[in-house]
Amino acid sequence: MENKNRGWKRALLIIIPHFITTLLFQLSGMWLFGMDLHDTTSQENLVVLSFFNLLGTVAIILVFMKWVDKAPFVQLGLETKQRLPEILCGLGLGALAVGAGYLLLLAKKEIVVDTIHFDAQGFFMSIVLFSTVAVAEEFISRGYILRNLMLSFNRYLALLLSALLFLLPHSFNPHLSALGLQAFFSPVFYWAPLISLPKTYGLLSFCT
Repeated sequence: MENKNRGWKRALLIIIPHFITTLLFQLSGMWLFGMDLHDTTSQENLVVLSFFNLLGTVAIILVFMKWVDKAPFVQLGLETKQRLPEILCGLGLGALAVGAGYLLLLAKKEIVVDTIHFDAQGFFMSIVLFSTVAVAEEFISRGYILRNLMLSFNRYLALLLSALLFLLPHSFNPHLSALGLQAFFSPVFYWAPLISLPKTYGLLSFCT
């Protein structure tokens, strides 16, 4: 029973150290780049903050994997050997989900396209920003927390609990809506049938 309890205990144990570590890394990034503490909304500043948030996330997970879990970092779901079909499937499903969401917002007139102006620099910065944010969140939520919850609970309950923990820090977002709320729980509906299969559920193994 003690071994079974270690998973959920480790999942909860990392939350506060993760918050403190990423905050310190972000403050360090702001200091290194001479950012104004009161200006965190410009795209350039957001990229800096998200990059240092990713560094802080990786740093604290490395510490926990080495001294708490005593397991290699790659067990977060980063195994790539013979996983190319799964990676391509995951990327395809992700693109499909985003595309479907965009079309839905267009249909509901939540998005209105007046003109199209392509800004190469802004486009590149957006790719960097959302990539670093996504990777950091997947490392901590689906990589570390879900992995440990699955040691204590069945796969479906672990997936639901990880979605709730993922939602919690985002619940203070004033722009959160019913549609956005569904997005946080989408992994429960998208991936629940897949994690019943024998292969490990990780960052890169969304399909099998």
